[in-house]
Amino acid sequence: MVTWIPDESEWSEIVNRFLIQGHVRSYVAIEALGSEPPQVIGFASISFETKVRGGVIGHIEDVVVDATHRGRGLGRMLVAAILEESRRRNAYRVYLESSESNVGFYKSCGLERSGVGTHGDLLHGDRPA
Repeated sequence: MVTWIPDESEWSEIVNRFLIQGHVRSYVAIEALGSEPPQVIGFASISFETKVRGGVIGHIEDVVVDATHRGRGLGRMLVAAILEESRRRNAYRVYLESSESNVGFYKSCGLERSGVGTHGDLLHGDRPA
């Protein structure tokens, strides 16, 4: 499994990369307690797909909150914002893939466990820049 954790210097580039994509809505929680420059402490994104038979679905990705800020409800706020945006776009369903250890969190956000997820890692090694 490929794991990539960006260092602090890469956050602003990552956020900007998501913000310029028309099909992605990104939500960023900024620490407002005197942090200069503002520090990104949470992030979530969703991309929308129009299905061949009609209707829109959302693919939730990259829900992350800095470990030092967890337990304050930021993750739930990010997921709630993504679900609200999905409703605004009339999506009939959202999907996400998560680790087993995070299923309880997503259930607490109103999502349900369903099906079996599968994926294929097409890049064997580092992620693209």
